Amino acid sequence: MKKITINLSPFKKQEASPLTKALNPHIPLILLVLAIFILLNVLVFTLANIFNVSLISLENTHKNLSPSVKDVQTLKDTLAAQIKEKKDYQTILVPEIQLARILADTYAAVPKNVWLKSLTFDKNSLALEGSVVKWKEESMATLDKFIKDLNKQTYFVSVFKNSGLKNYKKNKIQNTETIDFALECSH
Repeated sequence: MKKITINLSPFKKQEASPLTKALNPHIPLILLVLAIFILLNVLVFTLANIFNVSLISLENTHKNLSPSVKDVQTLKDTLAAQIKEKKDYQTILVPEIQLARILADTYAAVPKNVWLKSLTFDKNSLALEGSVVKWKEESMATLDKFIKDLNKQTYFVSVFKNSGLKNYKKNKIQNTETIDFALECSH
């Protein structure tokens, strides 16, 4: 004899989805977190009522502070603009020194019996060191002529307003008078 099975329940039993299976063990924890959240909201609401902190008073405080915040922001914007403007002015107002023209003017002023040993240039000054040998005229006269000729050079004088002898030392090499000198030129 064959066995006959009759299903009296018209609905098929559905298996739980993987998400439901994963959440089932955590339902008590989720409910506990939700309950704590609700309690915290009730507590904050109660404290707000106790201390008479109303939304309207907070909005009024915000409205009172709002112009101050705008003033501070305006000051910050103004300060940033002024800093940028200062940098622009610094780049515009600082003259660009053309070293090639300074060297050309220096070369044009150097007499035949003056030898330059070193030239040190930074953005504010120029230092020249060298020697003068007595030839056709006294060494000091030649050095003086060199300084005067240097001060006649148009571009050189436009860059370095003050130039003069910093120090000198007289020497004799094989019965020939020489002078070691240092010139300093500044803005």
